[in-house]
Amino acid sequence: MFFLAKNIQAFVVGHDWGAQVAWYLCLFRPDRVKALVNMGVIYRPPSPVKPLDFMTKKYGEGFYISQFQEPGRAERSFSRYDYLTILKKFLLIDAPDLLAAPPGTEIIDFLNTPASLLAWITEEELQKCASKFEKTGFTGALNYYRAMDLNWELLGPWREAKINVPTKFIVGNKDVGFESFGTKDHIEGEGYKSHVPNMEVVVIDGHHFIHQSWLGVFFICWLYMGDLGLILYDWVMVFLGGVLGCLFVSGFGFYDWVEIDSSYSAADFSLMIAADYACC
Repeated sequence: MFFLAKNIQAFVVGHDWGAQVAWYLCLFRPDRVKALVNMGVIYRPPSPVKPLDFMTKKYGEGFYISQFQEPGRAERSFSRYDYLTILKKFLLIDAPDLLAAPPGTEIIDFLNTPASLLAWITEEELQKCASKFEKTGFTGALNYYRAMDLNWELLGPWREAKINVPTKFIVGNKDVGFESFGTKDHIEGEGYKSHVPNMEVVVIDGHHFIHQSWLGVFFICWLYMGDLGLILYDWVMVFLGGVLGCLFVSGFGFYDWVEIDSSYSAADFSLMIAADYACC
């Protein structure tokens, strides 16, 4: 890819787990990133406590990430449903802000199956994504959650490091977890400035998958304008002079990444991207 050539920087856009990868890339190889736009998942430096211990203590055993930890557990509970239904339950989520099931209940059983689709996604698009998971299964995606403590250990040397790459962070005010995960308080308290000092924050009227909505489609192609693109246009143009390419990294979106047997952790993945940048 031409933007991986030597001394060429990329303009990086990330969402969800892809946002985590993008944060790590900026942490490990800031020299390869001209500027960053991240959506949904804000950067938090490694805490003194392992993330799974913290989340289970705070949110309980029914918390979805806690339930995902035991190899095979989520896979067994998922097997009671077809792939399309599983995606509808998670991606078109209709549940409390905190994704935690009652005692003795699996999270996949707790989540409702929406009776209708939302305007930003079609049955055909969901089916295309479901067909890819039919080939790979969900283990690769679930391994990202199972590697959270491993990532925490790997990131130890960067615990006090700052991300100085110019960053725009965008989150929807209806994003699941916006309040219960502390993102809203973190933003309003401006605690992020001590970790990502060059970050601007935009809270828009939207859900978690803002890049899938019609506004988000314009955003991903911000050079062609669009309502959400207008938010970023002037800011992006400041950095485009030396940028010859854009790298978009998505998490639980509807992209070809699901065809990869992603047994790697997010930190591993970002290290591979950084290594790919450095190989030329």
